[in-house]
Amino acid sequence: MTPLRSLPWPDEGLTYQALPASGDDGFPQVFLLDLGGTVCRLTFGVSFTDPSLVLGSQYAGTFFDLPDPDLGLFLTLRVDRENLPPGSGLLGVRRVVLYIPIPFGRLRFRFSRIKIAQANLSGPGQFGSELIGEVVVADV
Repeated sequence: MTPLRSLPWPDEGLTYQALPASGDDGFPQVFLLDLGGTVCRLTFGVSFTDPSLVLGSQYAGTFFDLPDPDLGLFLTLRVDRENLPPGSGLLGVRRVVLYIPIPFGRLRFRFSRIKIAQANLSGPGQFGSELIGEVVVADV
C-alpha cells in the first residue's frame, strides 16, 4: 500500500500582506484599498439569524468566534472595483472561513482570527474585537 502524500495549497508560495481591517471599527465596515494598481472597496459585514445576538442584553460583554454556524454568525466579505459604472464593479461576496483562501479573480484573501465583541456587531468601539486577514494579488 502506497502512503498518501499531502498536496500543497495552491496559494502556498504567495506572499500575503496584512489587511488594514480592525474589529474595533465595528460592522459593517468599508474601506478602499489599492491592490496591484486596482482600487477596490472592501466591505465587511456580519450576517446573523437571531437579532438578540446583536441587540440582546444577555450577550453584553460576549465575544463571538466566527464563523459560528451554531449561532448563525458569519463574517461576509464583499469586493468591488472602484471607478466603474454602478453595478459593474462587483468581484464577489463570500462568507469567510478561517485559513481557507478566498479567491476573487487575481485577489486572494485569507483570515486567521475573527473574534467579535457583541458591541462591535452594531458599531465601532474598543471592545477587544480582533479581525486578522491578509490579501495578495496572484498571477493566475
